[in-house]
Amino acid sequence: LAEVRHVFAEVLEEYGIKYTRVPVEPGLHNCDWIPPALMDFYLGVEEDSFNTVDVFTRHGIRWPDIYIGLSTMGKNMSVGSIWSAIDTAILEVMSRAPSPQSRTVTIELMVHPGYPSVPPVGGCGEGPDDFSQSWERLHELQTLIKPELQSHYKARNIQLCSFKDL
Repeated sequence: LAEVRHVFAEVLEEYGIKYTRVPVEPGLHNCDWIPPALMDFYLGVEEDSFNTVDVFTRHGIRWPDIYIGLSTMGKNMSVGSIWSAIDTAILEVMSRAPSPQSRTVTIELMVHPGYPSVPPVGGCGEGPDDFSQSWERLHELQTLIKPELQSHYKARNIQLCSFKDL
C-alpha cells in the first residue's frame, strides 16, 4: 500500500529480511472465473505492487520471480489450477529472459491452508473473520497434500522451500 510501502521496506532492511511478496500474477487477467468485483480488487493489489518494486529495489529487498495465488486460492484451488498457473507463469518469465537457458526460477505459491476457526477464536486481529471460518481453508489443505500435486512437483524438478531458504 502506498501509505506504508516506504516504512515497510525500511523495516525489512533494518531487520535483515531479504525477501517479501510482490503479488503480480502472470495470467491473472485471463482468469474469467474470478468475479468482477474480486478481479477489480486483485488488479488494485497488482497496481500497488508494481508501484512498490522501485522502493523495494532501493532497499535491497528481493522477491520471487513468479507469484501465484490469486487465481488459485480457496474454492478455485485444484491440482490442475496450480499446474496451469505454474506452467503459464514459467512460460511468461522464460519468454522475457534474454537467453532462456536453464536457470533456477523461484515461485511463490500463496496459500491459506488450515482448519476453519470456530468462534470466538481464530482470524487475524480481533477474532474470526469470514475467511478464517471458511471451508475453503480446509479445501486448500486437502488439495496441497494430494499425491498427484507432489508428483507434479517432482516431475518438474520443483523444490518446495520457504523464503528463508532463498
